[in-house]
Amino acid sequence: MKFPISIIIPIFNEEKRLEKGLDRILACCQQQGWDFEVIVVEDGCTDRSVNIVEKYCLKDNRIRLLSLDKRYGKGRSLLHAIKICKNENIGYLDIDLSADPLEFNRLMQFIDKYDMVIGSRIMRNGLKPIQRPFIRSCLSKLYTLCFSCLFDLKICDTQCGFKLFKRDLVLPIISTIQVNGFAFDTEFLVKSFLHGLSIKEVPINWHHENNSKLRIHKAILNMSNDILKIWLNTIIIQITNKSIPSKYFAAKPVTIIKCIRKLNTKVSEVRSKTTVLEH
Repeated sequence: MKFPISIIIPIFNEEKRLEKGLDRILACCQQQGWDFEVIVVEDGCTDRSVNIVEKYCLKDNRIRLLSLDKRYGKGRSLLHAIKICKNENIGYLDIDLSADPLEFNRLMQFIDKYDMVIGSRIMRNGLKPIQRPFIRSCLSKLYTLCFSCLFDLKICDTQCGFKLFKRDLVLPIISTIQVNGFAFDTEFLVKSFLHGLSIKEVPINWHHENNSKLRIHKAILNMSNDILKIWLNTIIIQITNKSIPSKYFAAKPVTIIKCIRKLNTKVSEVRSKTTVLEH
């Protein structure tokens, strides 16, 4: 049976590497015999990217273009694309092909047992070590440290833009995601865990792309703000949303938050009884 997959590619002004990336993705999907569709979501491109994708759409109806009305950011672009996917499994990757689409095979091995399978640049398990610029490597390690201090999730690499998940389980979650930028992956994972989805992290082959558009100084500021927002928002949800079992609490300190929620529940019960007695 052919593996059904919708592959999302978020782009913004990628005319220089778009054709090479699309050719490789299409070739890989056909060689592997997947039942696939490719959704290119463009986030307000101002170069020739849209024209290039439109030509591919005319040649192959398995390629679809989603044009957004304004600049939303990578995270929000992905959420818009998820809503229109047709296949039961959804994956996304970057057009620079830092991770080759063939790496989806590593994730597909686990998608029957888990709700979400994510690629990891940090876990190796026998794969070649990844070479990255010193500053990028330091930034990644700092972010991972911050994540492990704030969240109780055993995930090494939250920010790897190479993930595979089940459409029907993720659709109810996407409306709760607030971050649009690069920390989107973090909130996506945290919210998925909160909703009880099982997550598997798998090492993948990955290479650093020198033409990456990430601006280090801006990224540090934005991602620091975003991860704190995600943490605070998650704490509030854990305290106030009684439908979420405590075993799915993601934000630390878990034990203290459990106590606060119990106290909050007791207070609500007392108020309810007081109101009944007054009437």
